[in-house]
Amino acid sequence: ANHVTGTAIRRNAEWYNRVESMKMRRALPFLLILVLISPLLAARGEDSSPRYDPALEKKIGARAAEVIAKEYEFVEDEEALARVHRITERLGKVSARPEVQYQVHIIKVETINAFAISGGWVYCTEGLLQAVESDDELAAVLAHEIAHNALYHPMIVLEKKNKASATTNAGLLLGFLFGIPVFDLATIAVVGNLAVTAVLTGYTREFEQAADLEALDYLIAAKFNPVGLLTVLEGLARMANSGVQVDLGIFQTHPYARDRARVILAQLRERGIPVNRRAVTRGLTAHAQAATVNDVTLGRVLLDDEVIFETAATMAGRTPLERAQEIADRLNELFDAGLELYEVRLTDAGTGVIARGVVILTVTDCDAEFHGQPATDLAQAAHATIRHRLWVEKVSRAY
Repeated sequence: ANHVTGTAIRRNAEWYNRVESMKMRRALPFLLILVLISPLLAARGEDSSPRYDPALEKKIGARAAEVIAKEYEFVEDEEALARVHRITERLGKVSARPEVQYQVHIIKVETINAFAISGGWVYCTEGLLQAVESDDELAAVLAHEIAHNALYHPMIVLEKKNKASATTNAGLLLGFLFGIPVFDLATIAVVGNLAVTAVLTGYTREFEQAADLEALDYLIAAKFNPVGLLTVLEGLARMANSGVQVDLGIFQTHPYARDRARVILAQLRERGIPVNRRAVTRGLTAHAQAATVNDVTLGRVLLDDEVIFETAATMAGRTPLERAQEIADRLNELFDAGLELYEVRLTDAGTGVIARGVVILTVTDCDAEFHGQPATDLAQAAHATIRHRLWVEKVSRAY
């Protein structure tokens, strides 16, 4: 023990020589503790999984949070903050560590990302909030970060990095944690960044997949739609395929992004959870609006911003706009049920569009007369547009 302590003191002699003698005497007891830093950081139970002192973990997180606060500007939008806090609180209560009080900050940057540090600090970017298409997708991202914290991943990585650089940073880290007032601003930055860098440099494949599976459990327990995790990971896979690289948080882009998505898809199917991506994303949506052409009020049916059909006549007592709304409603019901493009076909007469036994629209003689085109041509055009938009949506989500 004396030999180990002497070695630690010699390694830190140069640092201590720069400190006033009075401050050095105050710091000496903590230097002696230096050789015990790994046992202080981690204690292993019977199940061999790491368990860390919550107070120490909180202190590390608090100091790292100070570094982040100096580096980034935070969003102060009350509505956005209320949204992320509400979702985080709901997930935290069902996590493996419900006693942790999570603090969520929104970083004012346009990039899409999220990450967590020790002690319950979770960060997401303004770009992420704009990119997610539902609370379920946002919950998936936050659940993944909470899972990292619940599984002690930030602490494990910090411990490994501390051991790897013990001769240069261990003494600084120990003094930093115990509040020894012997550091200038540059030294404080080095120590604070050690904890931050432990997270920002990324997790292993095993850690990411463990956080994914843990997050899936949290989403189900908190009654969020777990398909949101699948669509987020599929989006990650698309980012990886497009060559966009992200370096931290759930959006770390690695060659195994596709594998992560496939694992979650298999888990959803194994648990009997319907995989309806449109339930958690802003998928293809039909809507109706009134339009006036040659002083005639039409009912216009659109898929997002593309017109598929314009009703020009009253049919069975329904106005053109009412007809258009009925067509939009039928389409949206079919979209929500997972309609595939191959299921969309023309009616036997060729004057309408049908899918799954539901007649989506019918072109009347009055419609054809107004547009100056055969009813079959108008029906074929609507049929082709619906199928094309379904194809575009499918391709845009492929990876």
